[in-house]
Amino acid sequence: MKNSTAVFPEIDYKYWLSKYDWNIVSSIKRKITLMQNKGCIRPEITTENISSVIESEIEVFLINKNSANLKDICALIQTWGGSSARQYSPVIYDSWEINSYENIYLHFVELILNNKPADAYYYLINKRKPIIKGLSYSFIPKHICFWTGKGDRTNGTPILDDVISKLVYSEKNSSKVNYSAFLTEFESFAHSKGMKSSEVEMALFAFSGYYWGTGNTATKSFNPQIDNKSKDFEQANLIAERYLVNLKSKRNRKKVSDS
Repeated sequence: MKNSTAVFPEIDYKYWLSKYDWNIVSSIKRKITLMQNKGCIRPEITTENISSVIESEIEVFLINKNSANLKDICALIQTWGGSSARQYSPVIYDSWEINSYENIYLHFVELILNNKPADAYYYLINKRKPIIKGLSYSFIPKHICFWTGKGDRTNGTPILDDVISKLVYSEKNSSKVNYSAFLTEFESFAHSKGMKSSEVEMALFAFSGYYWGTGNTATKSFNPQIDNKSKDFEQANLIAERYLVNLKSKRNRKKVSDS
């Protein structure tokens, strides 16, 4: 696969970081309800406390190294990740023991704690048969983020998902982006801005949420409240133009190869 090139939009990253609030995303609320109804997470988990609960659970694991806690931590991070994995997250939890996921996830965590996040990512990615079914491209980076940050999402690696893939790489989904290159590129760019790489990613997420929500990210279909006086409007337009040109180019190449 040809590696995609990162093009970071020239937006006010510190402004957009100040607008970031993952806890208000409606898909998290729905996912919490689903996971509670399925008995995968505790009834007291809310959008307001889920991040701090994940952090405290990881802190406990790092002290006692009790791998039995990993099942609950995995379920919490899957919940935090939102509804896109709603059909798989309860299945991962329910089949944890029968599929020996504890040993697999433990090795994944150990790689991360040994400062090998890219190795951890590629350990779980298997195009033919996922090692943990339902834990794939857009969700593995969420787990890596929390574990590299020792439970604190803001101190962890940036999250590569479909939103970031569209905004920075003009790619439709994260499976098209080289994860190792992504980590290097975000670290370098964040350093140039005097920010953490996770903060750059959060700023981009907030920017995307303002302009597109999630479903129409990087297209010309902006949210209804958007006008040409909105902050960084020109950059949103450039992102949409670049993304749509790339999509058209890919479609044309596919037609040629199929003919």
